[in-house]
Amino acid sequence: MNAITGWGGVLFTGLLAALLIGWKFGILAMLLLFINPRFLGDSFSNCKDIPFAMTYIMALLAIAILVNYLPKINKKTLLFVAVSIAAAISVRVGGLILIAELFMFVAVFYIVKNGFKSVFSQKGFKDVYQIGFKLILTSII
Repeated sequence: MNAITGWGGVLFTGLLAALLIGWKFGILAMLLLFINPRFLGDSFSNCKDIPFAMTYIMALLAIAILVNYLPKINKKTLLFVAVSIAAAISVRVGGLILIAELFMFVAVFYIVKNGFKSVFSQKGFKDVYQIGFKLILTSII
C-alpha cells in the first residue's frame, strides 16, 4: 500500500505541475520525485508521511482545478476537493491547513481574475456569496 501511495504521489505531482506549468514540466516533476532517494525509500516503509504527501498534493491539485472553474464551480470538483482534504486530514491533522489554503487560493484567484473593485459590485457580491457558501459547505463535508 505504501508503494501504491508513493506512485500516487508521483502521479499527482506530475498532474499538478502539468496543470500549472505544462506537460513537459509535469513529466520532469514526476521524474525528479521518482529519483529522489528519500521519497522513493520512504515509499516502501513510511506508513504516515508518504500517504500524507500523496493526499496533500492530491488536495492541492483539486484546489487548482477548482480555481480554474471560478466563478462557476461544478459539484464534481467540489466533491473531489472535499474527499481529498478529508483524506489528508484522516492521515495527519496537518491536513486541516488545506481548508485555509482552499479559501486563500480561491479568494486570491477570484480577485486576480475579476479585479478588486468587482468584488464590491452587485454581481461580484452575489458571486462571492455563492462561492463562499459552497466552500463552507465543502469544508464541513
